[in-house]
Amino acid sequence: MAALSFPTADSVDEWLELADLYRALARQALADDTTASAAWSQAGFSLECTLKAAIMRRERLNAWPSRASRRELYTHKIADLARVLGMTIDEMHPIAPAWAVVLQWWRDDMYSLRMTRAVAISLFDAVFSDEDGAAPWIRQNFL
Repeated sequence: MAALSFPTADSVDEWLELADLYRALARQALADDTTASAAWSQAGFSLECTLKAAIMRRERLNAWPSRASRRELYTHKIADLARVLGMTIDEMHPIAPAWAVVLQWWRDDMYSLRMTRAVAISLFDAVFSDEDGAAPWIRQNFL
Protein backbone atom coordinates (compact mmCIF):
# COMPACT_ATOMS: atom_id res chain seq x y z
CA MET A 1 0.00 0.00 0.00
CA ALA A 2 1.39 3.40 -0.96
CA ALA A 3 1.97 5.99 1.74
CA LEU A 4 -0.42 8.91 1.89
CA SER A 5 1.25 12.01 0.52
CA PHE A 6 0.18 15.61 0.67
CA PRO A 7 0.69 18.12 -2.11
CA THR A 8 3.86 20.15 -1.88
CA ALA A 9 4.83 23.36 -3.54
CA ASP A 10 8.06 24.70 -4.89
CA SER A 11 7.41 28.43 -4.85
CA VAL A 12 5.68 31.12 -2.80
CA ASP A 13 2.91 31.32 -5.41
CA GLU A 14 2.36 27.55 -5.38
CA TRP A 15 2.08 27.52 -1.57
CA LEU A 16 -0.47 30.34 -1.77
CA GLU A 17 -2.43 28.49 -4.46
CA LEU A 18 -2.59 25.49 -2.14
CA ALA A 19 -3.67 27.76 0.73
CA ASP A 20 -6.48 29.13 -1.44
CA LEU A 21 -7.53 25.62 -2.49
CA TYR A 22 -7.69 24.43 1.13
CA ARG A 23 -9.69 27.53 2.08
CA ALA A 24 -12.25 26.77 -0.64
CA LEU A 25 -12.46 23.15 0.50
CA ALA A 26 -12.93 24.26 4.11
CA ARG A 27 -15.72 26.62 3.10
CA GLN A 28 -17.49 23.82 1.21
CA ALA A 29 -17.12 21.43 4.12
CA LEU A 30 -18.67 23.96 6.54
CA ALA A 31 -21.96 23.65 4.68
CA ASP A 32 -22.72 20.27 6.27
CA ASP A 33 -22.59 19.16 9.92
CA THR A 34 -21.20 15.78 8.88
CA THR A 35 -18.08 17.30 7.34
CA ALA A 36 -17.00 19.53 10.23
CA SER A 37 -13.75 17.63 10.72
CA ALA A 38 -12.93 18.13 7.04
CA ALA A 39 -13.56 21.88 7.38
CA TRP A 40 -11.32 21.94 10.45
CA SER A 41 -8.48 20.11 8.72
CA GLN A 42 -8.67 22.10 5.47
CA ALA A 43 -8.62 25.43 7.33
CA GLY A 44 -5.53 24.32 9.23
CA PHE A 45 -3.81 23.10 6.07
CA SER A 46 -4.53 26.47 4.47
CA LEU A 47 -2.80 28.28 7.31
CA GLU A 48 0.11 25.83 7.15
CA CYS A 49 0.56 26.58 3.45
CA THR A 50 0.39 30.33 4.11
CA LEU A 51 3.13 29.99 6.72
CA LYS A 52 5.28 27.95 4.33
CA ALA A 53 4.85 30.60 1.62
CA ALA A 54 5.92 33.26 4.10
CA ILE A 55 8.96 31.22 5.13
CA MET A 56 9.99 30.89 1.50
CA ARG A 57 9.61 34.63 0.96
CA ARG A 58 11.43 35.60 4.16
CA GLU A 59 14.32 33.24 3.53
CA ARG A 60 14.39 34.03 -0.20
CA LEU A 61 14.22 30.35 -1.11
CA ASN A 62 14.17 29.51 -4.81
CA ALA A 63 12.70 26.06 -4.13
CA TRP A 64 11.26 24.17 -1.21
CA PRO A 65 14.19 22.54 0.61
CA SER A 66 14.52 18.80 0.93
CA ARG A 67 13.55 17.08 4.14
CA ALA A 68 17.21 16.13 4.66
CA SER A 69 18.38 19.74 4.53
CA ARG A 70 15.51 21.42 6.44
CA ARG A 71 13.70 18.84 8.54
CA GLU A 72 12.07 21.56 10.68
CA LEU A 73 10.00 22.66 7.67
CA TYR A 74 8.40 19.23 7.31
CA THR A 75 5.86 19.63 10.07
CA HIS A 76 2.16 20.30 10.41
CA LYS A 77 2.66 22.14 13.71
CA ILE A 78 1.54 25.74 13.29
CA ALA A 79 3.58 26.97 16.27
CA ASP A 80 6.76 25.39 14.92
CA LEU A 81 6.31 26.95 11.48
CA ALA A 82 5.53 30.34 13.04
CA ARG A 83 8.74 30.06 15.06
CA VAL A 84 10.76 29.37 11.90
CA LEU A 85 9.12 32.42 10.31
CA GLY A 86 10.06 34.53 13.32
CA MET A 87 6.52 35.32 14.43
CA THR A 88 5.91 36.35 18.01
CA ILE A 89 2.35 36.89 19.17
CA ASP A 90 1.84 37.98 22.78
CA GLU A 91 -1.54 38.27 24.49
CA MET A 92 -1.80 41.99 23.66
CA HIS A 93 -1.27 41.46 19.93
CA PRO A 94 -4.34 42.26 17.77
CA ILE A 95 -4.51 38.71 16.39
CA ALA A 96 -3.86 37.03 19.76
CA PRO A 97 -7.44 35.72 20.16
CA ALA A 98 -7.41 34.19 16.67
CA TRP A 99 -3.89 32.89 17.19
CA ALA A 100 -4.95 31.09 20.38
CA VAL A 101 -7.62 29.27 18.35
CA VAL A 102 -5.33 28.32 15.45
CA LEU A 103 -2.73 26.92 17.84
CA GLN A 104 -5.33 24.30 18.83
CA TRP A 105 -5.31 22.90 15.30
CA TRP A 106 -3.71 19.53 14.83
CA ARG A 107 -3.79 17.51 11.65
CA ASP A 108 -4.87 14.30 13.37
CA ASP A 109 -8.14 15.93 14.49
CA MET A 110 -9.38 15.41 10.93
CA TYR A 111 -10.02 11.81 11.93
CA SER A 112 -12.39 12.84 14.72
CA LEU A 113 -16.01 11.94 14.29
CA ARG A 114 -16.93 14.18 17.23
CA MET A 115 -15.82 17.47 15.69
CA THR A 116 -18.68 19.95 15.84
CA ARG A 117 -19.54 22.45 13.17
CA ALA A 118 -19.28 25.27 15.74
CA VAL A 119 -15.67 24.33 16.50
CA ALA A 120 -14.85 24.13 12.78
CA ILE A 121 -16.44 27.55 12.22
CA SER A 122 -14.39 29.05 15.06
CA LEU A 123 -11.19 27.81 13.42
CA PHE A 124 -12.32 28.97 9.97
CA ASP A 125 -13.00 32.45 11.35
CA ALA A 126 -9.72 32.55 13.29
CA VAL A 127 -7.79 31.64 10.16
CA PHE A 128 -9.64 33.66 7.52
CA SER A 129 -11.43 36.64 9.11
CA ASP A 130 -10.57 39.81 7.18
CA GLU A 131 -10.41 41.84 10.38
CA ASP A 132 -8.33 39.66 12.68
CA GLY A 133 -7.66 36.36 10.95
CA ALA A 134 -4.24 34.75 11.12
CA ALA A 135 -3.87 34.08 7.38
CA PRO A 136 -4.67 37.63 6.19
CA TRP A 137 -2.36 39.01 8.90
CA ILE A 138 0.51 36.73 7.79
CA ARG A 139 -0.08 37.67 4.15
CA GLN A 140 -0.06 41.36 4.99
CA ASN A 141 3.01 41.27 7.24
CA PHE A 142 5.20 38.55 5.73
CA LEU A 143 4.27 38.27 2.04
